[in-house]
Amino acid sequence: MKIREFNKLLNIITDKKGSIKRVNESKIPLLTDDQRSNMVNFIVSKRAPVLYSLIPEGFDFQWLACMAYMNITTNKAGYKFTHTSEHRII
Repeated sequence: MKIREFNKLLNIITDKKGSIKRVNESKIPLLTDDQRSNMVNFIVSKRAPVLYSLIPEGFDFQWLACMAYMNITTNKAGYKFTHTSEHRII
């Protein structure tokens, strides 16, 4: 997946309030499991935290653990992330 494809899918699941864009978790089911899986793989390749609700059902969590994505944290806005120990979610 290229950054352009990722941004296109990201725009489907985001809402814009003023100048701030936020992921709307209720829009995530609009994406297919394959699209969600590709987005998760793209995020992991960039070593960034993954929104937990973006991970499709049946995704290979053993692979995610091998990539060191073993921590689960909820931030102040209420989003739940899985991430490596390199990241600190606030």
